[in-house]
Amino acid sequence: MVYPGAKYAGVGITEVDGFDYYILDMAGAYSESNPSSGVASTIPTTAVTAQVAPVQVATPNAEGKIVHVVKNLQTLWGIAVAYDVTIDQIKTTNGLKTDTIFTGQELVIQAAYTPTPSPTATLTPRPPTRTPIPQQTAQPVGTAVVEGKVNNGAKSILNMDRKTMGLALILICGIGLALMIIGTASKDKKPPKQDDL
Repeated sequence: MVYPGAKYAGVGITEVDGFDYYILDMAGAYSESNPSSGVASTIPTTAVTAQVAPVQVATPNAEGKIVHVVKNLQTLWGIAVAYDVTIDQIKTTNGLKTDTIFTGQELVIQAAYTPTPSPTATLTPRPPTRTPIPQQTAQPVGTAVVEGKVNNGAKSILNMDRKTMGLALILICGIGLALMIIGTASKDKKPPKQDDL
């Protein structure tokens, strides 16, 4: 008899020695009576334990593949819960059409890792570029050079060496400065007044 106040149900299926075992677990709030239906509840006096074996999780092999060998009384649901995958994932990976599994059957839980190839550098050939050719080739332009004395590979303009040229420039600058001072001083002088004469 199924308890009318049950709210949750779990089902397990296994095969042992040619016999199929179906397990139905019901859960709910058990009380002396079910007020909504008026039917007295019947709780069995002997403890009934489910015949489901615990699942020991397998470790991945060297390639990363996880294979679980089904033990006696294990269910597909229990295996899926132990490995934190869905039943549909296990069925798809193993090509199962139904939820039926057998003792000793090897189930692939996780396929081996496929290494991602690392990119390799490849040279991209560049097409050759054409160098533009000018319409007219540049011709050397002649410059006028004043003939003079050569000092250290350089010709001077007034046939003077560098020291003499430097002294001449200093003298010219000094004369220019003196003229500026004299011109400024003469502007500052006031013409004599007519009364002073």
